[in-house]
Amino acid sequence: MSFNLNDCKFGTNNLMKDYNSNYIMCNDSGIPKENELEEINDFQKFFNSNDKIMDLIQEDIPQKNVKNSKKTNKKETNTLETKINNKIEELAKKMNLTSSIKEKVKDLTKKVSDSKKIKIKSIESIIASVIFVECRNSENPKTMQEISTQLDIDRRAVNRCYYSIRDIIVENKNKIPQTVSGLINSYCDKLLEKDNENLKKLSNEIADNVCKYELIAGRNPNTIAATCILIGARLLELNIGKKLISKKVGTTENTITNAYSVLKDYFESIVPSEYKENIQLLEEK
Repeated sequence: MSFNLNDCKFGTNNLMKDYNSNYIMCNDSGIPKENELEEINDFQKFFNSNDKIMDLIQEDIPQKNVKNSKKTNKKETNTLETKINNKIEELAKKMNLTSSIKEKVKDLTKKVSDSKKIKIKSIESIIASVIFVECRNSENPKTMQEISTQLDIDRRAVNRCYYSIRDIIVENKNKIPQTVSGLINSYCDKLLEKDNENLKKLSNEIADNVCKYELIAGRNPNTIAATCILIGARLLELNIGKKLISKKVGTTENTITNAYSVLKDYFESIVPSEYKENIQLLEEK
């Protein structure tokens, strides 16, 4: 169908209606008539401006996703915190912990959780490690073995967990407790009325390493002091045995023997370098 319209931009009047696009097309050039082009340009301008709007919309979508992500993370955090607190309540009941210790365990466990070191599969071991620390802080110490047995948790798993979070849950890690140091000095005075400075110094150095590495943490300070004195006395080849030490310290020989048997695997670490050649003297007779 031809139209009596004044030429297209190429000067022809060979125009046809394109029913697909609904524009009047020039058969010679294949493009719409000039006034139709203007309509197309206006239409294009509209979409160009709307592209900017779409860009803004697209920019806003990630923001919504971030908000949703924050909500999800908050929900997950709350769920984990609830799960942890429920588990603390359960384990505290098993161990008959006081309300005061239980609340301290919750606070310290949250500190571990906030550090992102907590994992679902190790929640029980983490709580057991925290209970170990808080019982010691409350001056009602319990050994790892006692805690593991009462809570029916593998002691090795608790030990591994404890050392992985020790920097978070233990304060003054590298400092010998004043109670142990004071006991060593007092007991050495009872064991040797004179010339006991070497025994005091060596026993304190050993105790310092024992406490630093948490080798028998949770034991009674009397036990730690007595055992370190026994090691020091043997390294110095003094005539001071378990029987005499237990009598002066007020603990049993069996208690000292048990602590000594734990430490024998660590003699290389706890004995000062100048006495390492005497380690063979520490073998049980």
